Amino acid sequence: MVASTPAILFWFYRDAALCENRLRTIRRFNPGCRIFGLYGGDPARAEEFEGRLRPLLDDFYAYDGPGDPWWKWINGDLVIRAWYVERGRQLDWRSVLVVQWDVLILGPVTALVGSPAEDEVVLSGLRPVSEVDAWWPWVSGENGAVFDSFMRRLRERTHFQGQGWCCQFVLVCFGRRFLEEYARVDEPEAGFIEYRVPTYAHAFGLRVSALRASCWWEGDPTMATVPERGRILSARRSPVATRHVLRSWIANRATAAHPYRLPFPLDTVGVMLFLKRNLLQRARSALNPAAR
Repeated sequence: MVASTPAILFWFYRDAALCENRLRTIRRFNPGCRIFGLYGGDPARAEEFEGRLRPLLDDFYAYDGPGDPWWKWINGDLVIRAWYVERGRQLDWRSVLVVQWDVLILGPVTALVGSPAEDEVVLSGLRPVSEVDAWWPWVSGENGAVFDSFMRRLRERTHFQGQGWCCQFVLVCFGRRFLEEYARVDEPEAGFIEYRVPTYAHAFGLRVSALRASCWWEGDPTMATVPERGRILSARRSPVATRHVLRSWIANRATAAHPYRLPFPLDTVGVMLFLKRNLLQRARSALNPAAR
């Protein structure tokens, strides 16, 4: 019988030491959770990563399909689709939470996504495209025509008459049925990952909901005044400050941060060094306000 706790699909392609820390952190807070590895980096280094991380994984899969690093990053859903077709179908799970290598999760994953069924999808930052079409670059300007073409093709193939949806593809949980349906989609590269996935999920007739943790959208004028402590989960590239992550973790049963590229300490000595380093960082920041 498949457990109600989602399995985890750990998606990574660089920094084996940080990946090892991430996996140990996940296991500390989620003992017994099945973790499947999805390596999407240089195929020539797959054996190196597997040798280091395999003891912390229940399964290891290396994507060796077409696509350069940029293509694999911008089409991560298609890399995940390949994992499902070639490996995921054979594994025992009901829903799978995709955790990228630079996402830090502190706490039980069920506090963030619940226990999704096979016909559910949970997405960070889920919202209708109509809320973002005035400023989100992926559906405005020259990309507006690409989005319109995607919606037109989708309606022709599925008879879906609903509106377009979008998300921040940072922390997502797929019920098994989504990936089974997604594996049958023709022209899978049409459109862009962050509206392609949620709109298809709706077109498949699945239950689609937002992650329990809030997600900040860069460029959204309604979120421009949100303080840094409210921006710990987003698709932006600037790193999240440790003090904001710790504050959120203290206030909530679980928290998720992205992008966060520091190792998280798992022992007493590590905690002391961690706090000392961040106190020094705060002191330097106070002496140099322009760097904040």
